[in-house]
Amino acid sequence: RPPGLWQRLRTALWRNRLMGPLRNAVGRRHAKWMGGLLEAFERGDIEEALRRAIPLGGEASGANLAPPFGAPTPRTGRLEPSMFPTMSSGGGLGVGVGLYEHLRQLYRRSAEQLEAQGRIAQAAFVLADLLNAVDEAVALLERHGELALAAKIAEGRGLPPERVVRQWFLAGDAERALVIARRHGAFAAAIAALAEDHP
Repeated sequence: RPPGLWQRLRTALWRNRLMGPLRNAVGRRHAKWMGGLLEAFERGDIEEALRRAIPLGGEASGANLAPPFGAPTPRTGRLEPSMFPTMSSGGGLGVGVGLYEHLRQLYRRSAEQLEAQGRIAQAAFVLADLLNAVDEAVALLERHGELALAAKIAEGRGLPPERVVRQWFLAGDAERALVIARRHGAFAAAIAALAEDHP
């Protein structure tokens, strides 16, 4: 979605040369946050790293928008995939291409480690919420028998209708699957998606 009026005003103000001291202060705060994130990964504290991790669903640089003035705050509660797309109230932390790719690789390795340890919900969180790889998160949950959760995420996060129908059939809720198939006219595509592995 294009930036709203408030975001455009913030960006124009941010680019003003009189804002140099504030830009420097905000930059130091964000750099400190990013340093803490990378240190948590380096010492193998995946739990802490994921609580500090920034999503990589956007571009590799946030130069066109003003960043949030405050530092991010660690996540609290259980690390599980969001049922619906999350909305950001402001700009993101801009990162260069090199750091973006490094974070992407760290997140990928974390998802693999978590899956190997049987921490499936957390692995799905990394895929869906941090890497914006929702289809992979749903496939991961399906592989490990979390069929109802996979179907809820597929529907809530807007995967193609035939995929959502397939997931609800696999979860044993044919009624919900048929409602979605009717709503989107997805019968033929859903049959094709189910044909290989569902009787």
